[in-house]
Amino acid sequence: MNITEITMTHFGKFHGKTMTFQPGINVIYGRNESGKSTIHTFIQGMFWGIEKQRGRASKNDVYSRYEPWDNQGGYGGVLRFEIRGVSYRIERSFLKTDKWVRLIDETHGRELAPAQEKIEELLGGMNETSYVNTVSVAQMKAATDSGLADELKNYIANLNNAGNLEVDFPAAEGYLVSERRRLESLQDAEAGRRSVACREEMDLLEKQCMILERTQKQSAGQIREMEERRAALLRDADGRDAVHRETLRQMENKRAQMERELEQMTGGQEFRQRKNAAGPVLAALAVMAGILTVLAYFEIIPFWMNLTETLIAGGCEAAVFILGVALWIAHDKKARRYNMIFQHQEEIRRLDNACRAASERYQPADRAEIEKLDQELKQLHNTAGRAGWEQEKCQEERNRLAEELEELKQECADNEKRAEEIQALELAIRTMKELSGRIQNSFGSRLHEMSSQLLSRMTEGKYTDLVIHEDMSVYINTREKLIPLEQVSRGTMEQIYLAIRLAAAKVLWPEEPMPLLVDDLFVHYDDVRMQNTLKLLQEQENQLILFTCHRREEENLGM
Repeated sequence: MNITEITMTHFGKFHGKTMTFQPGINVIYGRNESGKSTIHTFIQGMFWGIEKQRGRASKNDVYSRYEPWDNQGGYGGVLRFEIRGVSYRIERSFLKTDKWVRLIDETHGRELAPAQEKIEELLGGMNETSYVNTVSVAQMKAATDSGLADELKNYIANLNNAGNLEVDFPAAEGYLVSERRRLESLQDAEAGRRSVACREEMDLLEKQCMILERTQKQSAGQIREMEERRAALLRDADGRDAVHRETLRQMENKRAQMERELEQMTGGQEFRQRKNAAGPVLAALAVMAGILTVLAYFEIIPFWMNLTETLIAGGCEAAVFILGVALWIAHDKKARRYNMIFQHQEEIRRLDNACRAASERYQPADRAEIEKLDQELKQLHNTAGRAGWEQEKCQEERNRLAEELEELKQECADNEKRAEEIQALELAIRTMKELSGRIQNSFGSRLHEMSSQLLSRMTEGKYTDLVIHEDMSVYINTREKLIPLEQVSRGTMEQIYLAIRLAAAKVLWPEEPMPLLVDDLFVHYDDVRMQNTLKLLQEQENQLILFTCHRREEENLGM
């Protein structure tokens, strides 16, 4: 891969600045503050973008540091590169309010999307971290030799932990461990026990509901029986009442008839008046007859009158006799009528008493029996209602427990599922560690071999074996002894740093050499070291973009 051209449309101090590059070594010379770091940062930003930080960190972040000096509303540019004979163009805007990126295949005239994913695919899976750790070689910033040794160890540790920088094993393992802990925190250890207790309580409630249901059914059966008895009593009472009413009706009719007859017997006011008027007449006639008899006896009246008197007296006596007989006959008939009236009245009184006795005999017994049944029915209805209410409450509680049991069943199922996922995560973590170890061993072996070869070339065979232990301690293995990193010069340390970076790039991207961007690498190199290192770099297949503030690199390269 070769970077062919960059155009910094609006970036830092540059506006519309275009630079072209050739395969092989490209030297960008400039004094301090001339913009070398700006170009270096622009190339990195064109491949992976520049994010603005939040809060206080945003004051001195890369985004703020390289914002256009005279803001004209733009922040971005264009980068062209070539891979296996195909030319590509990246167009990118870094503006936080208008951030976008486009990737154009200029050879075939088409846009590739999604742009960022396609860019990383073209770079062989390289991400920004792997770019910074390998092909982008900045000057080491440690001020002391011991600090420089620590910085180199940290770099080797980061490089070795990844093994293959396309896969961030520590981050992946950290994610798996975090996910396992999250799932473990969700596990409900009491769900199983609560599920068993809930099932037992449901069984108990089921039995109680069955008992209450039987009680309700029994009460309902008894209620039906009593209601049938009550209905039968009412029917019997209604039948007796019908008979009784018919008897009373007949008695009432008979009494009414007797009262009418009695009224007829006692209703002859004229007869009573005649009887009362005849009494004085008969009395007068009797008195007259008596007087006449006395006079005749003493012969007080003359004889001539005897015949007349005799006739009158006889007539009066006959009349009195006849009237007396008539009165006796009338009195006897009247006596018989009064006797019949009395008998009718007595019958009427007897009928009245019989009606009252029948009413008093039948009705109280029926009412008492019906009232007793009504009381028992009321109690049974109360019992059935209470049983129904308790059964309803029991059913509601059972339904609540059923819902809770379903939730617990779901929780237990989730627990089982999470347990399976936890087991899978644990297996993944173990596999990740084993794979990481194998990759590290493989990567470490290849890195050791390649970096030792490069270091030998740069030191003209003085140091041929670079050893990196598991604790990231670095040694130079010589025939006489193992030399710790801390005991070599700063220049040698920087040679080791460069050898490991170049070796990592070769191991990670063996098929497509990536461009190397080197920023003021030779500040602490003497002339011999620089010549040997530049010679090595010229022999590499990688394109080299060398940023420097010294002319000696150009002189040594004959440029």
